[in-house]
Amino acid sequence: MPPEIRIILYLLFVVSLFIINNLKIYFYVLLLIAVVVLFIPFKHLKKGWIFICFLLFFAFVSNLFFQNGRIIYKTGYFYITEEGLNNALIRTLRILFMIAGVKILTASTEITYLIKAVERLLSPLEKIGVPVKSFFQITVLTYKSLPVIKDNIYSLYKESKKTEVGSNIYNKIQNLAVILLNFFINSIKSPEKFFKKYNGNK
Repeated sequence: MPPEIRIILYLLFVVSLFIINNLKIYFYVLLLIAVVVLFIPFKHLKKGWIFICFLLFFAFVSNLFFQNGRIIYKTGYFYITEEGLNNALIRTLRILFMIAGVKILTASTEITYLIKAVERLLSPLEKIGVPVKSFFQITVLTYKSLPVIKDNIYSLYKESKKTEVGSNIYNKIQNLAVILLNFFINSIKSPEKFFKKYNGNK
């Protein structure tokens, strides 16, 4: 399936989430996503779950309390209503489904292909003067640069560990600041050497 079709299907899926407010339908969607996830390698799914869990917890709690409706639980100043519980579940599942959709999309299609697909979908905007091509060229270059940046910062960090004095948090922060400063100065002076080094190791 072309990446453009996958992106359009994902957008339609997101729109449908904001139209449907039925928990039964959300339960069936959850089962469907669970089945699809079984066929995706774990390495594509394991990243970012600490932040995702925090986000889902915050979304659930922030929509659970102090909602108008029939009270089903109360303790002190806190109370939970049937409507509040329903809204909390729907909004939390909505966020979960959108995140799961992105993970399935990126697991099944390379990021660079997705970026190029979005560029092709938005290319008609070039006719009214929107610099779509230039923007996505920079986006692709930035994405391809991330492994280079990561490898070089890690190399500088390993070298600095050999001469690091002290192990308290202040020294670690100071050391990290020096590493980042040196990296940015060197990358501005001669950015091509980082890419040559990276390409030579591939």
